[in-house]
Amino acid sequence: MTVRSILWRATALLSLLLLLNGCEPSDSPEKAGASADLAMDGDDLLPLSEVKPIDIAELADNAFKELWPQLTDARSGDLDELLTRGEIRILTTFSLGQYYIDKGTQRGLTFESIREMEAFFKKKLGKKKTQLLKFTIIPVRRDQLIPFLMEGYGDIAFANLTITEHREQVVDFSLPFSSRVREMFVTHSGEPPLTSLDELSGREIHVRFSSSYYESLVALNRDFEQRRMPLIRIVPVDPRLEDEDVLELVNDGILPATVADEHKLDLWRRVFKGLQVHDDIPVREGGKVALAFRQDSPKLKAVLDEFAHSHRVGTLIANTLLKRYFGNTNWVKTAEERDPFRGIHGLTKYFKTYGEQYEIDWLLLAAFAYQESHFNTKARSGAGAVGVMQILPRTAKAIGFPDISGTQNNIHAGTKYLARLRDHYFDDENIEPFEKLLFTMAGYNAGPTRINRLRREAEQRGLNPNRWFNNVELVVAAKVGREPVRYVGNIYRYYVAYKRSVYDLNARMQAIQAVQE
Repeated sequence: MTVRSILWRATALLSLLLLLNGCEPSDSPEKAGASADLAMDGDDLLPLSEVKPIDIAELADNAFKELWPQLTDARSGDLDELLTRGEIRILTTFSLGQYYIDKGTQRGLTFESIREMEAFFKKKLGKKKTQLLKFTIIPVRRDQLIPFLMEGYGDIAFANLTITEHREQVVDFSLPFSSRVREMFVTHSGEPPLTSLDELSGREIHVRFSSSYYESLVALNRDFEQRRMPLIRIVPVDPRLEDEDVLELVNDGILPATVADEHKLDLWRRVFKGLQVHDDIPVREGGKVALAFRQDSPKLKAVLDEFAHSHRVGTLIANTLLKRYFGNTNWVKTAEERDPFRGIHGLTKYFKTYGEQYEIDWLLLAAFAYQESHFNTKARSGAGAVGVMQILPRTAKAIGFPDISGTQNNIHAGTKYLARLRDHYFDDENIEPFEKLLFTMAGYNAGPTRINRLRREAEQRGLNPNRWFNNVELVVAAKVGREPVRYVGNIYRYYVAYKRSVYDLNARMQAIQAVQE
């Protein structure tokens, strides 16, 4: 069975609110958006208590590593356990305006809000508890948010989630950021404005089955059924698509109609001029958007409630971020321009070439380069390090590169030097391959001999000398300072974001192309 079919079967079987009694989705995710022969009634929604979480073990190890970054193993527990582990993992989705990557830089309302949340936690809980705490953003597909949260592959879902009855059965929510969310019916601009929800009777509407929009339409169908009116034909769109993808397909006349949050439409109706938003007939009113987290986490909930209340819509910080990302369209890109590395492919081709040659994931090289130089080919440090990889000319010369002024040689030299550190200083069969690279990054920053000495000291303290996070990094922080810890943590966070975003974006583009065909 292929990785793709495994993922599809797994997510199709238990992604949030997805399963329909007696209706099987297409075996091919590409065809799901075009399957217009499913008419749903009010009893089609299975209780979430009957939906089993994703069995991650079903995925082959080698294949799974390509889709989910290393070190993101399943974990649970309340705030105390998260602090002990030194990491809070934030599940979000790759969605323009909310969370996206532009030229390797993370941006968006959700991204900036997560940074605000990290600062809030550290101020609230104090330096002693949060000195080594890192917030790791893990972009996933929207229908995977709650299943992955339930399974322990993330700790908080921060993705514009509307609180619904079915979601509340399996996860908890913070206080809402907004309590006045409206879901609107959207068609192509050639459609005359509708004035009554009854006019949706018998129509075909395309939404993700993991969305609150689906629940809203099912509720309407229950009402239509009681009044013996034709039901809405609720058609599943590919779960890899975000709201802006579906809206673009409606704008282009490929899909007839959909539903979307009004606050998102305030932006996208200005981008996609072919949309007709039927403002007089909200499909849902008074929706509440909040953070989701695992049940039985009262300590985490207390902090998240306080954060959500202080950053709710109407506060200065929330209004500033909303205006920045939804008040103008200058930053908006078309579907073809959503590449996280657009404009820097002159660099990524070398990351790929030399990453393969020296057996280092090219996205980890990209994360390293972003930490070192923000991809600035002209960068020069006070110590004399130059270029994208910030390697010293004398170091490069010692490994066979007398001239590193050019981008290719700079990336080649930097990658070769990293590989040399890994193979010379951390060639220990007891260290897992990815951990070797984390130690290599630490050695690049603080010196490999020093890092190995501190590994031995970590072992003497009863810590694992072969694990960086929450083990050797503790000794490094105490003996060297926070800089190497921050350095490795940043690279890891960039890597996770790049790894997930590139995979998910490629999948979304495939889904869009399949529907367009």
